[in-house]
Amino acid sequence: MQLLTDDDVRGRLTPALAVSVARRCLIDAYQDVLLAPPRLRADLGAVDLVFTVGGYLDGPVGFRAYGTWPQETDQAVVVWGPDGSLLRAACSAASLARSGRGRSAEPRWTPSPARTP
Repeated sequence: MQLLTDDDVRGRLTPALAVSVARRCLIDAYQDVLLAPPRLRADLGAVDLVFTVGGYLDGPVGFRAYGTWPQETDQAVVVWGPDGSLLRAACSAASLARSGRGRSAEPRWTPSPARTP
């Protein structure tokens, strides 16, 4: 199992890689081989814990969890292998939120209206 930190995220995850992986995930979700249901939110009074989950039908699965505290905090990401018996990676990193790949109360972009031919 790999245990990743902020330094690992900063050193490995480039904008080009993030866009490439996001594009691949959108295609795979469209083809129904990647499942990612909506976020789950647990109301704990002063803070909510938010969970995003997803995975491939015959591949790795995992989740990301973060709190809605007003200050910057770490996020946890956990990934299991295809058979579900072994953890493949875990990451605790505040840089996920700072980089725009993490939590946000409001979207940072506005989708364009659908185009018709």
